[in-house]
Amino acid sequence: MREPGSEDSGEPGTVVSRALSFTVAEREDAFAGFFGAHPGTSRAGPGFGQALCDFLAWEVSSGRVSDSGGSLWWKAMNGCLTSDLLAASRPGADLPSAGSGEGPEAWHRYAEASPGEQQRMLWLAHDASIGAAVAVASPFLSLEEEGEKSFVRLVLGVLADTARSCVPTDSPALGRAVERLYPKAYPVAPAELEALEAGLAAMARSARNGS
Repeated sequence: MREPGSEDSGEPGTVVSRALSFTVAEREDAFAGFFGAHPGTSRAGPGFGQALCDFLAWEVSSGRVSDSGGSLWWKAMNGCLTSDLLAASRPGADLPSAGSGEGPEAWHRYAEASPGEQQRMLWLAHDASIGAAVAVASPFLSLEEEGEKSFVRLVLGVLADTARSCVPTDSPALGRAVERLYPKAYPVAPAELEALEAGLAAMARSARNGS
């Protein structure tokens, strides 16, 4: 039986197996390495990669991405992004990637973008990687508890809105929002999910009212 992601690499299970195999340290090193080389901003640290590094830190601290246990869905999603960043850092290395290599190509375009285009190109690259990752990780979503499935759908919706608005990623602001609003442990507790849904609804109403 072929594992999810095998159609992209020509080798059974290559993409999904690699996505799941990364240790936490390897994921962190891949993010730090890519954005350290391509910060896209004069800010110190990972530059436009700050929000992505912060989100990975939340995935780890909440137990979703872990070297022992955790969530197959979250690990596969982050692992696909990790693979794309590594592939973009090593052109010609023929590393496995979900989505027929669109993610690494998009990250390479981000790295080569002019200063005024870098934030937009980052979101386009992130969309390419996450869109392919959703397809690869989809079989694992059925293994999650119902509350976590709802949380995943909520997160993907928030991410789509954030990307569409081209929200700046070169400050700790998005990471702080994630730490404040998203659950501290895995899987999400019903009360946490209800509070998050209510909080996001209130923020949406406030935005519509312009206040």
